[in-house]
Amino acid sequence: MFLGEVIRRAVLLSVIFLVQSSFSFAEFWSENYESAVKGHDKKNEFVWEPKAKQPFSECIVSWNAKRPSKGKFVFSVSACVGDEWSPYGKLAEWGAKEQKSFFNQLKAGSAPIRVAHVRTVVDEGRMATDFRVKVEAEDGAKMSGLHKLFATTTNDGIVPPIPKEGDFSDLATSVVKWYPRQSQMELRDHPRFAKLCSPVSTWLLTQFHKFGKKVKDCIGFPHEDVTKFAEAVHDTGTLDIYGNWLFNVAEAHNVLGKKKNCRVTRLKDFGEMYNLIKKQKPVVVSIRGPIPGGITDYAGGHLLSVIGFSKEHQRVICIDPGFRPSKKTLHGYQLLDFLKAWRRSRHLTYLFS
Repeated sequence: MFLGEVIRRAVLLSVIFLVQSSFSFAEFWSENYESAVKGHDKKNEFVWEPKAKQPFSECIVSWNAKRPSKGKFVFSVSACVGDEWSPYGKLAEWGAKEQKSFFNQLKAGSAPIRVAHVRTVVDEGRMATDFRVKVEAEDGAKMSGLHKLFATTTNDGIVPPIPKEGDFSDLATSVVKWYPRQSQMELRDHPRFAKLCSPVSTWLLTQFHKFGKKVKDCIGFPHEDVTKFAEAVHDTGTLDIYGNWLFNVAEAHNVLGKKKNCRVTRLKDFGEMYNLIKKQKPVVVSIRGPIPGGITDYAGGHLLSVIGFSKEHQRVICIDPGFRPSKKTLHGYQLLDFLKAWRRSRHLTYLFS
């Protein structure tokens, strides 16, 4: 191990000691990483080993790739606690005909680690110092189809601070100029239409980026187009869900192509989201739990698009696919109510750029 790496590890370990000795005072944070995948066209394996910016206990890995015409990509994650690496745990398979996620219980030394369907978590209050991602192209898949890898690390278990009245009083009204609408509740030809909030919201964000102004007045899409996208994100593993974060952003990139980066992240605060809206960059976010004005209590989480903020009414302007018909999916939530619901999902966000 080079001297510089030894020093970096020593600094990270000292930070871990400080965080764990005052864990109740830790603040929510997130760090983002990305890597272009180049020069591996003729290989069947690629390993990404970024250097962690600070110790973490949660790592969310997402990818951008062209869906293979045959075979599959296999994604695995490993974490380092102290100086000990865990074995790789399979996170997901993403292939020509289906996609599925996995759960693996691992250890790095004595530290328990879960590679769990959409994220990797270090348990028992332990902190990792590094992570690595392995991608394998199997059964005829071409590594040249893999474009980018992304990761977001956080301190799992720490939630963002409770918002207070006036926290964002200086923000002006800002709204995305055009955005399509679609109610998941109108897709009744799909047997699980009530569970399609994530693919419907991701589909709308994909259409916004694909067609721009042409989607200005688009309210409601051909049902088969939306449900086809939903099937392309269906996690056919043990979870059997349509809301797998990783598969939603992966399919969005597959539709949009190499010019668009699509990733899962956790934004630091509403100010970061607002700055994206100001740049005409709407996002898809997860909210959880009861929210005044919601169509239901969203106990299991709910994905919707955020397209603006009204200073006068102190409302976050959303396209909420839980409402019907599609023209009524344009909905405003009171700012503090929205922030509390988003906080329960620890600011989970689908971000396209």
